[in-house]
Amino acid sequence: MKDKREIQILDILRQDSYISSQELAKQMNLSDRTVQTLIKRINENSADYGAKVTAKKRYGYRLEILEPEIYAKRKKLFTCADRKNVPDTPEKRMAYIIIRLLDEKGYVKLEQLCDELYVSKSTIASDMKNAKEILHRFSLALESKPNRGICIRSTELNRRRCLAWMLKQSEEGQEGLEIGALKNEAEKIVDDLISEEHFEISDISRKNLVLHLCIAVRRIQNGCQLPENAFGCRSFDEESRRLAQKVIRWMQLTFLLEPGRGEEDYIALQLSCKRVVRRGGTPQNLVLDQQTQDIADEMILRVWEEFGQDFRGDFELRMNLCLHLVPMRSRMRFGFPAENPLLEEIKLEYPLAFEMAAVACAVMADQYWTGVSEDETGFVALLFALALEKKRSQTQKNVLLVCGSGKGSSELLRLKLQREFEGTIGNIEVCSLGQLEKADFSQIDYVFTTVAIDQIIPVPIVEMSWFLREEEMKEIRQQFEKHERISFRRYFSPQLFFAGIRARTKAEVLEFLCGRVVADGLCQPELLELVMAREALGRTTYGNAIAMPHPVRSVSQETFIAVGVLDRPVDWDGTQVRLVFLISVSITKNRSLDDFYKGITRLFTSRQMIDRLTESPSFETLEEIIKTLEE
Repeated sequence: MKDKREIQILDILRQDSYISSQELAKQMNLSDRTVQTLIKRINENSADYGAKVTAKKRYGYRLEILEPEIYAKRKKLFTCADRKNVPDTPEKRMAYIIIRLLDEKGYVKLEQLCDELYVSKSTIASDMKNAKEILHRFSLALESKPNRGICIRSTELNRRRCLAWMLKQSEEGQEGLEIGALKNEAEKIVDDLISEEHFEISDISRKNLVLHLCIAVRRIQNGCQLPENAFGCRSFDEESRRLAQKVIRWMQLTFLLEPGRGEEDYIALQLSCKRVVRRGGTPQNLVLDQQTQDIADEMILRVWEEFGQDFRGDFELRMNLCLHLVPMRSRMRFGFPAENPLLEEIKLEYPLAFEMAAVACAVMADQYWTGVSEDETGFVALLFALALEKKRSQTQKNVLLVCGSGKGSSELLRLKLQREFEGTIGNIEVCSLGQLEKADFSQIDYVFTTVAIDQIIPVPIVEMSWFLREEEMKEIRQQFEKHERISFRRYFSPQLFFAGIRARTKAEVLEFLCGRVVADGLCQPELLELVMAREALGRTTYGNAIAMPHPVRSVSQETFIAVGVLDRPVDWDGTQVRLVFLISVSITKNRSLDDFYKGITRLFTSRQMIDRLTESPSFETLEEIIKTLEE
């Protein structure tokens, strides 16, 4: 960004006379050293200014004009009363150029852009490099012709997609297109839809809808309407079509425009993309087509296959997914992803649900041959988080009762346990001490026993008498509460703690950690490939310089965490990462997976503990931190 003091120096200096450094510093109320620094920066950017500052001993400083035309333009900027509104950083200039080209019907000469921005052609050329990357993201091509300038070649729909995205990033751009003048009218019609037509929409979607209506009006006023076949044979739902026709009438009456069928489709699309769909929430029948239901079923099946969480019988989750997919499919198909202001909070509060959503949304990515944004994934994660919480509240403990007496007394004790712990204990199986060795513990949470057990079993043991006294029932309740606490220390080991890793890229870090894990025989050889597949679904960074990579499906018999502390941070999809926790969940899908993820997230969100581990990168430090978290 150009320092205003640099501009002030050029405004003070003259071509035909010198001014001493002391006098210049006095006029600007600065130190001699600061003045010298500013002059050095002016000379480094002399191409932009069209001038430089020369110095002569015992005389001082003088202005030397290198390119009169550029300097004249700059001079105009120096003396312009509203020069603060002219973009003065590469980012702002890039946004200005893109919006300017998107709004223009024909070509724009580079000289014209130079005049408007008061910069040289070389500066414009530099700004255009970054602009091309954004244009490419929206399938927009930049065309250049001698003596005519540059223009954007693409469909009107893609042009509007990019224009909407740019205007969300740039308040100055909205002012430049005079969008503000249209906002009040657009807000009136949207608020009318909300109040009179019971059109349900979130606050952020309301703002976006207003912006798209402003863009539509602006483009139609410029003679740039969407063609009738802009959306192919797309048939929108009756409600969105009816409301779109109401908006068209508003355009006709308020702005004296004649929007065509393509514009009606565009508005119907925006309405269908942004509405909140609820059961019984619309005056029309809501028909969920078979394709929507099939996608929801496939999403739930993928979660079952990858996480072992069975929601296949959860009718409410299935319906919630179907209702969410109705507008989401429109957003996916036409490239208008939703914005999620709660994304980071969702990732931190519901990490397991977010991972489930990332896997489930891959079904949509396969369907539409395009990635699902993290914002969209976050909304789907909320649906899985709700299903998990309900399942968690309904979960009962399964008990294996080991008895040393006859069947009658065992049955009596089983009935007493069911009566005393109704709602907490679910299924109670009974076996003898001799049968215990062959017992299947995959669905057992506790073993209650009236006899001593010598063999090692994988679940907690509660010893009791035949008569189940009050103090014993109190101890059982305490056991239940104790094992509800988050415990994840057992997933770490000193063999999988690596400090001082010298890697310079995300790929190098993952190659190192995955290689060590596979070499130790803990995972199948395709671990790295599956980890990279998960990285492609969305970011695995959680703030605090931490990344949590993991395979897109389970490839290890046991759950474990490999920890890598880098010797210096690396760029991890735009985030500087110093600590890496490579997580592999057991193929057996432990039922306490939710607690596992919550425990890990608790570690990630403690800045103090992470700083402590970074400053003292040892397994002993990690053990102390985990012990503190589990207390």
